[in-house]
Formats: sequence, C-alpha cells, structure tokens
Amino acid sequence: MIDRHQTRRLAFQTLFNVMFGEDQTDPATVYPTVFELNHITADDVPPYLNTLVQGVLAQQDELDATIQPLLRTNWKLSRLERATLVLLRLGTYELQFEPDLPTSVILNEMIELAKEFGGNDAPQFVNGLLATVAKHRDSSAQA
Repeated sequence: MIDRHQTRRLAFQTLFNVMFGEDQTDPATVYPTVFELNHITADDVPPYLNTLVQGVLAQQDELDATIQPLLRTNWKLSRLERATLVLLRLGTYELQFEPDLPTSVILNEMIELAKEFGGNDAPQFVNGLLATVAKHRDSSAQA
C-alpha cells in the first residue's frame, strides 16, 4: 500500500493527463500509464486516489470559482501554468471537501508537489493561494 503523499502524486499525474492530455479524458484510461511510470500496481493504490481524482473532476467548476477571485486582477485560470492549476484544484478540493485533513498537511503536500512538478515560483504561489482558500473556509465555518 502506498502512502498519502504518493497517492496525491498519482492524483496529480492522473488529473494533469485527464485535463491536458491529448486523447485521454477518462481517469480509467490514464491510471495504467501513471501506475507504470511510478512502478506500482493497481493493487497497491488506496481508494483515496479515486476519491481525489473523481472529486476534483466532479467539483472542477466550483473549485475554479473559488480560485479565480483570488488571482491578481485581470488574471484568468487559463494564464496559470497547467501544473500549478492542477495543484490548486487538488489542494482546494481537499481543503473544501476533506474536512478531517489538517490544513497544514494539505498545504505542505501541495508545496512539495509544486516543487516537483511546477515552475520556480510555483511552491510560493500554491502556498499563498491555498492558505487564502483555507482562511476563507475557516472564516466561513466560524460565521
């Protein structure tokens, strides 16, 4: 069985390919390639991978509606690096739909993935934006 970090890494890779791949828009067709690249078998993968992938895809419009207002004036989601956008969607999904996970864990995981897959500024950008999402979520919960 793989750990949560590896599960998030697989979710990122799957979502990236589903969202931006040429022909593969179904996670089921992407999983075998992602598993092979990471030298794991489908038996090693926890159900949380499917929860993340299907959750982000199902809630993408809501996630984007949360992220868009937090971008600089005149910036659109389409202007973001693709990897950064996927990480923001993944992190926002966990912040909004997985309330039992500690915010610090989610932020740290997305920063680590941004270091691995994003550009030079991606870790700081992802951290700042997701921290703002978390603050808005926390202030809404207290209201």
